[in-house]
Amino acid sequence: MEEITKPKRKFDFTFTKRKKIYILVGMFALLAVTGYLNFTLNQGTAPTGGGGFASSQSFFTTFHAQRADERAANIAILTSMSAADSGYSAEIRANAAQQLLTTLAAIQYENTTEGLIKAQDFDDAIVMKTNGNINVVVKSDADKDKQKEVVPNILKVIRDNFATATFGAFDIERVTVSFMA
Repeated sequence: MEEITKPKRKFDFTFTKRKKIYILVGMFALLAVTGYLNFTLNQGTAPTGGGGFASSQSFFTTFHAQRADERAANIAILTSMSAADSGYSAEIRANAAQQLLTTLAAIQYENTTEGLIKAQDFDDAIVMKTNGNINVVVKSDADKDKQKEVVPNILKVIRDNFATATFGAFDIERVTVSFMA
């Protein structure tokens, strides 16, 4: 009897954990680049039907949604890398776990600070903590004089909330507050 052999596949579609991680990282990078391009190219310049510009509310809504998507992808990657069965060395897993904890602490800080700023009678706020810098964008229809009056209150919220987080020393020079109508 003649033995039947299966033909060899031209491509091998099995993925190791390492390949899966590389694919996830690549997809996250593409998501981040897409979000960045969308943010920079459409930053309040999309015309509306009334001949004006798109509302800042759509900017805030879009930014919050994109940031949530990027964070979810980042957390998924770091979680899979820090898993015991990920195939990475103990050092890489520990580093990924530390990055995950830092990311979660930054998310908590940003969300809490945004809520405290909104509680000061602002419509919306975005707080971004990156590389030791804190950038704040506040939605406010107030005039320039009123905005100058409330900046110290916003800085106090940022400083007080920063003190409860575990980010090290607070440097007021690394904080930027912007207003958007």
